[in-house]
Amino acid sequence: MAAASDIGVSASNYTGNAALGGGSFGVAQIDTRPLQQLAHYTFIYNKAEYDQRQKDAEKAAEDIASLSSYDTNTSIKKDLNEVHSGLGALRDFVRDNPQSLNYKNKEQWMEYQRRKGDFENKLASAKSRSVMNLKREEEIANETTPALKVLYRKMLDEEITSTDILTPLRHTGKSNLTQVPYKAAPMRELNVSEIGKIFTPKQNISYQT
Repeated sequence: MAAASDIGVSASNYTGNAALGGGSFGVAQIDTRPLQQLAHYTFIYNKAEYDQRQKDAEKAAEDIASLSSYDTNTSIKKDLNEVHSGLGALRDFVRDNPQSLNYKNKEQWMEYQRRKGDFENKLASAKSRSVMNLKREEEIANETTPALKVLYRKMLDEEITSTDILTPLRHTGKSNLTQVPYKAAPMRELNVSEIGKIFTPKQNISYQT
């Protein structure tokens, strides 16, 4: 049986056996670089996503604000009503479909862009019609002939009533008036001889019809 002193000496000299998991054989080195790189890339991705979400939110806020910044003034009441109605419909669409401002939701975003484009086209046309209308109103005001003043007013009112918001107005009412050229009637030669008060054809007498 081994003495206690021998056991103590053996224990102090034990260098370990790797298979048994003891001793001073050292510690295995673990390469943590892949985990560090993964954490780094994850951080970059999350930051990019956050930044993009911030940009999307800012863009959505700008779009919503732009719906309140349109100058919808126009001198034609008919067009003004249609512009206000179109703007209200566009706002209602955004309110009911908030994801339409997010380009990632392609279907709703494309529908919003289509509706917005249609509205802006109508607004631009309404502005052009308004300018022409004011010019025509000035033309009417400056006309000194009462009959023409009445005629120009009638022509302008009828043109506005009969056209839609996308149809340009004529620049002036005068362009709608064309002078009918005078054309002499053809000459016909008749031979006439007087028998009492009744005339029958005779050479060398001409008249116009």
